[in-house]
Amino acid sequence: MTQSLRDRLLQADAMSLSLISQDPSEMETFYRFWSGLEAEVSQAVDQASEDSETMSLAHQVASRVEALASRFLDFYDDVDAVTTSLQQDLEGLFAELTTAEPLSLSVESECALRLFFKPS
Repeated sequence: MTQSLRDRLLQADAMSLSLISQDPSEMETFYRFWSGLEAEVSQAVDQASEDSETMSLAHQVASRVEALASRFLDFYDDVDAVTTSLQQDLEGLFAELTTAEPLSLSVESECALRLFFKPS
């Protein structure tokens, strides 16, 4: 069982790193894999069936996955904040445009347009 758990831990480590460059839908696949692995590691701890090297690897992989998940959450929080701010800015601009007086050309603007666009 040690080798199998060790192999799965190494696979989880590789999967977590590859999430950065893959389709976000792969996160669900990783989540299911990680949940199963978490249960397996928990059982191994309860039964003391794994050697210290494998348990150390489990701790290292879990730490890396936690750090990556934390960065993803920070990133999504930042994206959410920027999206909310942009949405509020656009709503404010559209509100100003709908309540503003109709645009009219000044005399200077009309003269400038006539200079550049002379009728034929």
